[in-house]
Amino acid sequence: MRIYVVTDSSASFSHPQLVAQSPLVVVPCSLRIGTTVYRDNIDLSTHEAIDRMARSESPPTLIAPDVTDFVATYTRLATVADAVLSIHPSRTFSKSYQNALFAAQRMHGKIPVNVLDCGTIGMAQGMIVRATLRAIERQIYQSVEELMTFIRAKLEHIYSAFYVESTDFLMRNGILSFSHALLCKMNAMRPIVTIEDGRLKPTEKVRNRVQGMQWLVEFVSEFQNFEDVLIVQPRSYMTNETRLLLDRLALQFPDKFFRYAIYSSSVATLIGCDATGVIVMEPDSYTRLS
Repeated sequence: MRIYVVTDSSASFSHPQLVAQSPLVVVPCSLRIGTTVYRDNIDLSTHEAIDRMARSESPPTLIAPDVTDFVATYTRLATVADAVLSIHPSRTFSKSYQNALFAAQRMHGKIPVNVLDCGTIGMAQGMIVRATLRAIERQIYQSVEELMTFIRAKLEHIYSAFYVESTDFLMRNGILSFSHALLCKMNAMRPIVTIEDGRLKPTEKVRNRVQGMQWLVEFVSEFQNFEDVLIVQPRSYMTNETRLLLDRLALQFPDKFFRYAIYSSSVATLIGCDATGVIVMEPDSYTRLS
């Protein structure tokens, strides 16, 4: 059975070349920065987009692909695939899921399209997509229904936490209330936010970056076992925060290797241009039994 995966550029991958030859189509989102709209990863690289967001006086906006973009993608795939799995960020972050769902309804009788809200965004969304592609490549699952069960099991075992230097983007996006953001500034505190139930939620406050990196180390340490851990940062080169985080993780997990990567433009529109985070994926029982 030929199954293709569709996602949008809200997803990002630490090693894009690993998915380049996979049955995957990434539909580009757009970014409004100032008065200009750019196609994500086409008109601007992630690094360029984050730099422009940091210099812009107005908050950036993530624009999901519209229904016609998804209809066109699914129509092309109908000639080469038997089914499509369309994986998108949490509906609280983007309209991508809703637009893909409307497009899927238009494909009735042409190709079955299963649309999934993965409840997260960015590298975490990319991890879900990558795990799905590996399952397809290994031909573990004999039907789309079995594959969907696998994906849903994965969604219950992926976690994201971010240390955020500035409260500006969090306040603009309604993640922090004005009073909460003001309190952070008055007391020189920085927020920690996590993705829970498809939403970014304030979890803790720390006084400085050292405390923030220590909090992230303790967050990772809560997991007895993990399938993958990724550090995300706003630059393509290693930041001082990531270096500090890697040093502390090495003390806690001397036998583990931790990767880092730039977080996606979509994540930057939510939390800003000066944050450091960790994405943790646990092994799930469904995968262990496969």
